[in-house]
Amino acid sequence: MSSVKVRPYIHSEGREIIKKVIEFCDEETIQEEFKIPIRNATKRAAEVTGKSEATICKIRKESKTISNDEKLSNNIVG
Repeated sequence: MSSVKVRPYIHSEGREIIKKVIEFCDEETIQEEFKIPIRNATKRAAEVTGKSEATICKIRKESKTISNDEKLSNNIVG
């Protein structure tokens, strides 16, 4: 029995974001320094992805909510 792995298709917006991340990282590697201070994660994420800082903050908030919900459900089950 052979198992065939099917890779998920990455749509154009996802490909663009990945391209921006690669370019950003390559530029930092060439310059041998951070373009934006490492401690400013939100600004770095916005710059790397080409999205606004407000979008990054919104996604952070959503992620924390999901993470907290998962912790709660795990505590109830576990």
